[in-house]
Amino acid sequence: MKAVRRYEATMYDSNRWDGFELRPGDIIISTPPKCGTTWTQMICALLILQEPELPLPLDTLSPWIDMVTRARTDVFADLEAQTHRRFIKTHTPLDGIPSDPAVTYICVGRDPRDVGLSMTTISATPTSARSSANANGRPRSTVSSSDHCGHRGRAPAASGTASGSGSTTRRRRRRSGRRCGAL
Repeated sequence: MKAVRRYEATMYDSNRWDGFELRPGDIIISTPPKCGTTWTQMICALLILQEPELPLPLDTLSPWIDMVTRARTDVFADLEAQTHRRFIKTHTPLDGIPSDPAVTYICVGRDPRDVGLSMTTISATPTSARSSANANGRPRSTVSSSDHCGHRGRAPAASGTASGSGSTTRRRRRRSGRRCGAL
């Protein structure tokens, strides 16, 4: 299957889909950057694997095919070896990836103002702070959904509580490197 339109930049190339054999039941997660891609991948992983701890890092279980920093043959081999229902990440719009009626496509959108804020925040964060470990020191891809953002199953503190006003709490969390869509 040939992609209809090519999307190419420094980090990605939609032509990497060429020659990839889709299986019936595959799930393709197509989202623009900073719109909940990893969150959606984790939801799919938890639903498909039915385990709170993943057997492999999330970026191995659900690779970004179009990313050019990893050999395409390696990505294809990892996906071919999977026996469970595969879920594959892409930032390519639907008109740039293969279309197959036996495949499920999940598209996620986000308010552009939130995307802009998220892009600004991540670009201002030093690379060392964006390592693959969360606050517990575990790789992000093996963090259960309940503690992904550091809440460990608890709701975030409401503004005006003993911990301070909402804006103070947000600033404190932002400075400490913790981010959560709920805040």
